[in-house]
Amino acid sequence: MPGKRGESHTIDTSITIRATPAQVWAILTDFGAYESWNPFILRARGEAVVGGTVALHIPIRGFSWRTSALLLGEA
Repeated sequence: MPGKRGESHTIDTSITIRATPAQVWAILTDFGAYESWNPFILRARGEAVVGGTVALHIPIRGFSWRTSALLLGEA
């Protein structure tokens, strides 16, 4: 049944961006500016450093979802 507690979903997509990785990273880690360009994430908080955790507040289907991600270093 969709929406069951603990259910996991994955979304994969890709795009070619004409910018350096440093330029893209600077935009993705400017959490205070998300509301000006990202309609899917209401808030992002945390530290964008290796080993840091970033919490994302995402409204989906009338619900308010919160998720977090651990930032890993380059391989």
